[in-house]
Amino acid sequence: MAWLLEDLEKIGDEHPEIYDTDVRGRMWMIVERVLIRQETDIVVPSDLGMFSDEANQRLRAVLDDNLRRLKDTFRTFQLNTEAERLKSFLNPRLKTERGQHIDAFFGHP
Repeated sequence: MAWLLEDLEKIGDEHPEIYDTDVRGRMWMIVERVLIRQETDIVVPSDLGMFSDEANQRLRAVLDDNLRRLKDTFRTFQLNTEAERLKSFLNPRLKTERGQHIDAFFGHP
């Protein structure tokens, strides 16, 4: 999970719009459907509300890669219910090396 936050923070260094409410809301909807609910028919959209195509593509790649890895991790740790996955994802102890928590990127879902 920490690697997702670190990757998002790196994008934020160049593209501060990642912290905008619109972008955070779009990312949360994807996380909720792909990771928490584990819906199988969801594709990360190409428009995530970033200000450029390059930023949207970069964010999409980070979400695709990290959500796939997190799904595998959740499976390994047998987080089988939505409640277990949500609790793990929203773990308040997780933060970037610079101290940003999950809510910096996803708000307070």
